[in-house]
Amino acid sequence: MQRRSAIVVALAICAVFAGCSQLAAPVDEGTPTATTESTAPITASPTDTSQSAEATPTATETASATTAATPTRTTTTTPTATVTATATATATAIPTATATPTPTATPTPTPTPTPERPPTATPTPSTTATSTASTPPSTTASGSPTPQSAQLTITRLDAENETVVFRNAGNRSLDLDGYVVDFDDGQQHTFSRYVLRPGETVTLNTGRGDNTGAERYAGFFYPVINDASDTVLVETPGGRIVDARQVSAETSTSGG
Repeated sequence: MQRRSAIVVALAICAVFAGCSQLAAPVDEGTPTATTESTAPITASPTDTSQSAEATPTATETASATTAATPTRTTTTTPTATVTATATATATAIPTATATPTPTATPTPTPTPTPERPPTATPTPSTTATSTASTPPSTTASGSPTPQSAQLTITRLDAENETVVFRNAGNRSLDLDGYVVDFDDGQQHTFSRYVLRPGETVTLNTGRGDNTGAERYAGFFYPVINDASDTVLVETPGGRIVDARQVSAETSTSGG
């Protein structure tokens, strides 16, 4: 009888150890819940009857083991956002070519030719009149330059008094400013501003003096008109010869 009781106690102890081993098992990640209940009431009821010579004990063994469900590991995967960089092409402006202006050629002025001084006339010997009653022809010095047509003319050339008389032969007023009187030996005189009306005359004295009205002075200290057939020219401010006269000539060679 005692042996049976010992076996029952041993079984109960084993059941208790089994439940404890389950409680001591490792717990997974997550939040598992494990509950193990073990109930092993053991009741021993010995019966001692004085009437019976042999005691008969009665043992009742009740073992109840309750095991909760084994927890299940649940793994949750959280998606990770992936950022992809996208390259954006930026257009680069192309510079516009700027046209360079082409320089304009400047025309070169053409020089105006300077008129050549006419050659000095060579006087021709005067002819001797014959005893006949016919009038001898007037002689004209050969080689005298033919001046261009102009308004200003030389009307008188006086070598003894060193004077030259000019006349406006045109039909409009003439400003003498810039007109040049050229004597044979290279002496020159340039008129200042003086206006000659149509038909008027002006006298140029080669010596020194004060300009008064129609009397003008060239300012030379020595004679410039020689008796040896000198030629006097008059030119425009542009260098064009308008008249010429020799000392020995009796008439003007003016062309106008």
